Amino acid sequence: MVWTEIIGLAGNLITSLALLVGAGFAVVVFLQFAPVLNLRIIPSWAGDKSRWVTLKLEIENKSRVRIRKQSVYLQILQYQVPAGRALSEWVPFEEEAIIASEQPLQWSEPIEVFNNTEIIDPGEVLAIERLHYCPPDALLKVGLQVRVKMGIVGRIATRVRGWHHQWTSTCIVMKET
Repeated sequence: MVWTEIIGLAGNLITSLALLVGAGFAVVVFLQFAPVLNLRIIPSWAGDKSRWVTLKLEIENKSRVRIRKQSVYLQILQYQVPAGRALSEWVPFEEEAIIASEQPLQWSEPIEVFNNTEIIDPGEVLAIERLHYCPPDALLKVGLQVRVKMGIVGRIATRVRGWHHQWTSTCIVMKET
C-alpha cells in the first residue's frame, strides 16, 4: 500500500515537472513569432559647401519570421534653429500631433516609401536613399515609420511581449554654416 502511494506521488511530481518544462519551452518558442524591426536613418552631406543631404533609410528584419509590410512613411519637416532651448526628437506624422511649442516652418504630409515591398524576410535589410535640400539657418526633423500586418500568432505574441505593430525612428539634421 505504501509503495503504490509513493509511486503515485513520484508520478505526479514527474508529470508536474514535465508540464512546467514543456510550458516554459512553448513560451520561448511562441515568442519567436513576434516581429522585430531595426530602423536606421543615416544622413550624409553631398559636399562640404552643399546644402543637399542624402538620407539613407534602412529597415532590418531582426526577427525569425517573415514580416508583411502594411506601410512605410518618411516624414521630413523643417524647423528654425531654436535659440537657447532644446528641440525634442519627436517627429509628427499627423498634423494634429504637432507639439504646440515646436511648430515646423511648413507642414508637409509624410511620403510613402518602399512601395513595391510587400514582405521582409528574416535577416533582410531594405535600403533606399533620398536627396533633400536643407535651407540655411534651418534644421530637418526626419522620421521613418513602419507599420506591419500581423496574423493571429503575431498579434498574440506582440500582446504577450507588449510589442507593437508599428516602429518609428527619428533623426535631426543640421549643417553649420
